[in-house]
Amino acid sequence: MSEETTTEVVTDEAAIGSKDPVAALTEDLQRLQAEYANYRKRVERDRALSAEVAISSVLLEFLAVLDDEKMAGLVVTPTTKSFSISWGR
Repeated sequence: MSEETTTEVVTDEAAIGSKDPVAALTEDLQRLQAEYANYRKRVERDRALSAEVAISSVLLEFLAVLDDEKMAGLVVTPTTKSFSISWGR
């Protein structure tokens, strides 16, 4: 390597390493803030989804109970000549 090439390499490395420490810390802070904001959004979305799943599973159980109750009320006696069943599904 010639002296000129060595000086260019050292100067390029110095330019890369001589980044303003305040700017570097500012970039790190901005990156961490963005990561935290994304984390909060993801947690809130997951929390809402969990609530929806829990509510839907409880409602499905209630529907099953209501269907059973409705079917239990349809008792045919010998005096009944006809009846109709309407399915809500």
